[in-house]
Amino acid sequence: KKYIQSFDYFSQYGLQGKIASFLFNKLNFSIQSIYKINVIALSIVIVLLTLLFSIIFSKQLAIVFFISITFSPWVISFAKNLYWIEFSWFLPAIFSWLLVIQKSKLERALLYVAIFLSCLFKCLSGYEYFSSILLFAIAPFSFYCLMSNNLRKSLYYLSIGFKICLIGSCGFILAIIMHADLRSGGVLSEGFNSIYNDVLHRTFGKNHETSLYIESLAMNSSIFDVLNSYISHWKTEVIRFPLIKDLSFSTLLIISILCIFLEIYRHDKEEARLNISLLISFALPAISWFILAKNHSFIHTHMNFVLWYMGFIAVMLYIIFKEFVIAIQCEKKIYIKTI
Repeated sequence: KKYIQSFDYFSQYGLQGKIASFLFNKLNFSIQSIYKINVIALSIVIVLLTLLFSIIFSKQLAIVFFISITFSPWVISFAKNLYWIEFSWFLPAIFSWLLVIQKSKLERALLYVAIFLSCLFKCLSGYEYFSSILLFAIAPFSFYCLMSNNLRKSLYYLSIGFKICLIGSCGFILAIIMHADLRSGGVLSEGFNSIYNDVLHRTFGKNHETSLYIESLAMNSSIFDVLNSYISHWKTEVIRFPLIKDLSFSTLLIISILCIFLEIYRHDKEEARLNISLLISFALPAISWFILAKNHSFIHTHMNFVLWYMGFIAVMLYIIFKEFVIAIQCEKKIYIKTI
């Protein structure tokens, strides 16, 4: 019998590794079985998110979101990975989005607890993408805040979003404390200092004497350079779906913006406002990580494109799809009048 060999990796607490090791070594699960559990968990999470998209936004956006996730080469490549446990990225969103439809005080309190625990679980399994995860979790409230014409309602949605971020941050802080304790052998101050140096290394830390050329480039790069690389330099298919797979990310972005300008030209300002609110709400998750974790994002262009699938790809496709349907309907009306 082979055993999973552990090794020292200090950048995170490593809860997912402990769980995988327990399943393999103690319960005799095969690696393939653990992969399947990971994929099944992600599938369930995606289905639940699709249902919530349908309830909170629209059935059309829910369908497009499901297609964008299911046919994404990036999401698929992460699906079974036992380090990333991709399903954990979306767990806080499920619980926070349920707050939109749950009115009972007890149910809402339980959902806040679930948000805390899901954020704690994610951070104990790695801190990567946490800003994106939190902002994706509050995307409906960001959207409602932007769409509302009533200041009181906007402040209400903003307060819920702030509360979710605060609770999620508490999970993050507890994970940091547990990690610091594990990393320092009981001397928390040393653990915090060590983690802080790691944070600088991945965010805005400067070290011109680094021996690694790519890290030196990352530390001296600008935010604009990083954002440009994730907008203009996409080197794989955006989505493996007929008629769409040949479109680049920048092309989709340009077309979706042109669709909004077309709506404004048609004097359909409410629809344009809705689409702008959707774009902003679902662009923020990815952009937050590209900016806050600038050094990490500069180096990890081989995988961080996956963050655009936290709703933003779906929103762009949705906007284009709506405009395409409107164009077909106009053609039909013209044809009927001609006859």
